[in-house]
Amino acid sequence: MFIILSAIVDSFERATGKRVAYCRNCNRRVSWGIAANPPRVCRKCGMAFKWDQVNKREIRVCPMCQNNYDLDDENCGEHIPAVKLEKGYE
Repeated sequence: MFIILSAIVDSFERATGKRVAYCRNCNRRVSWGIAANPPRVCRKCGMAFKWDQVNKREIRVCPMCQNNYDLDDENCGEHIPAVKLEKGYE
């Protein structure tokens, strides 16, 4: 649910002229106006952005069915026995 909501917010901000990216270190969402310069460091963790790599958000992905989950999730809810989720990017 959270992934769907964040994707809708990201799409809306991009449609209204903002740029959106995610920090690779803490996964915090960063947005700025199209006329403004992007921030040089993350406001949460202080890590310097490498703008050639900051274009996708880190998520968890089921290796069998490819469903997307939040970082807090550990197992896919669609399989018995449970399938461990892997790191992925949206």
